[in-house]
Amino acid sequence: MLQFFLLPLLPLALQAVAQESNCSVPAEEASLLQARRDSEPRRGWRHGMETWDDHSRFVRDWHALIIRDVSDYRGDAASYLQEVLDGRRGRRGCPLPKMSLREVEGRWRQHVAPAQSEGEVKEARWSFNAALHQNYPVMVGDVMAQLGWPAAHRWSQSQLTQRFRNHKFHEEFFRYHDGWIHGVRDHHGGIAEETLAEYLDSNQSGQGIFLFVSEDGRDTGDYEAATLDTIRSDFLPHPNFAYSPAARQAMLNVDAIGSSHGFHFHNPVWQVQVEGYKMWYFMPPDYPVDTPSHRFGAAPLGADGKPFLHPNACAMLKQVEPPPAAFSCMVAPGEMVLLPHGWFHATCGLSNYTASVGGWMSEGK
Repeated sequence: MLQFFLLPLLPLALQAVAQESNCSVPAEEASLLQARRDSEPRRGWRHGMETWDDHSRFVRDWHALIIRDVSDYRGDAASYLQEVLDGRRGRRGCPLPKMSLREVEGRWRQHVAPAQSEGEVKEARWSFNAALHQNYPVMVGDVMAQLGWPAAHRWSQSQLTQRFRNHKFHEEFFRYHDGWIHGVRDHHGGIAEETLAEYLDSNQSGQGIFLFVSEDGRDTGDYEAATLDTIRSDFLPHPNFAYSPAARQAMLNVDAIGSSHGFHFHNPVWQVQVEGYKMWYFMPPDYPVDTPSHRFGAAPLGADGKPFLHPNACAMLKQVEPPPAAFSCMVAPGEMVLLPHGWFHATCGLSNYTASVGGWMSEGK
């Protein structure tokens, strides 16, 4: 169950913010809301769900609201995975088309062959995932073995924590109203940091926190470069359709059980699961959202027509019904997801430790 708690004098504070924002929040409803006006919640706010129950219409009127689910879904994730592994819950209901890596790389050679310039190659890479199967995501199996990645035998929990023993990761979480990733703020207003061992030992996945590193092309910052350069040789060679390592378009996800990225969309990507199991949820690009004029970061609509404001996708394992068009796939080590542009997707860590790596199929996110 999602937990709600009240802060002292919260109704008065909410009314004051509403006046600033030129919208009204009735006092009897204000007591049901919890929100912060600053961009990121500080430590000490991880005791309930920063959201509102049947008052989601405020997401369009009151842009200061922050919706963050810090409920603990570790038990749901553990029991779900065990049910699958025991055969009590079928795994192979995943409707994603399956292709071999050889097929995909062959299709890339055909797809890019007409390109005569660097710009045309970039455009081919952008459209490639959509061209594979009628603009549908695709699953590819046994990728690490076929590419000969060292990550397959170097990324266990003990190995990776040792290699990153002196490296500080940014603590991050997913939230609405903007449907994206944000850094947890420390007491000084900076982004909170911890080593991989500290993250896994502190059970912060029970509050939806994960470690995510994404490069931004040649303008990649020192933090991203230092993180990925530590392990970059472990996921080489890249598939032939991906950007080269020199282009710096890689991304790394490290999750623990119960951590999650809620429904969102972005440019096309490829992502290989290296360690642990992860649940993916998918919805098509044209699925209705709560703010049609500004789809990026918007929340999809649930079966009742209201915004589906569940920043932690692990809630869909056992607690809430997914939106009507959603379908799910459990991704195992060695499997790769090729996601076309604009597809809504969400993930939930099912194992005590999960790691995946991949990259953008475009310049700019």
